[in-house]
Amino acid sequence: MSNSKIFKVKDKIVRFGKVYEIFKITEEENPETGELEEVIHFRPGYETQANQTLTCSIAVSNLDLTNIRKPMSEKEVDELLKYLGSEIEMKGRFNTRSAKETIKSNEPKKIALILKKLAIVKKDPDTNFTYTKKRLFRRALSRLQEEVALVKNLQLEEAQELILQLLQQQADKSFTLDIDEEDD
Repeated sequence: MSNSKIFKVKDKIVRFGKVYEIFKITEEENPETGELEEVIHFRPGYETQANQTLTCSIAVSNLDLTNIRKPMSEKEVDELLKYLGSEIEMKGRFNTRSAKETIKSNEPKKIALILKKLAIVKKDPDTNFTYTKKRLFRRALSRLQEEVALVKNLQLEEAQELILQLLQQQADKSFTLDIDEEDD
């Protein structure tokens, strides 16, 4: 992300698949250089019990060092949703370690591919859909869910259902794809 991007209060950003809203922009002195820097302050766009008091900040000059980005456009989300519903051919075994790294990338198309592969693995009666794969599926789903909800102006649950329906289209018609509840 280029430092020249201008942010305004109420702008949305995406960090680790979560949507945040900028609530304040300040000029603060960098303790190392003594120069004034623009700092954006942001909080979760979708508040939960766990994150309701969370606030974050970052100097605009440091954005290039992160994977923070602006949300996708409506056209990009439409393309992503179309991609989620399309069929892919699964080649080889599913690599859990690689999938974990991909999910951290904050790249929606790559995360969508992981979701699609996990949906195929889940429907395969000869493959054990392990606890780790269930957690990866939930994490990948949540990484796309908030941004789809934001851009398409949906509730989080509606965005989740839309994504699951699209994944269902590529799955066998007799296969029901759902999100497993967290095991305690």
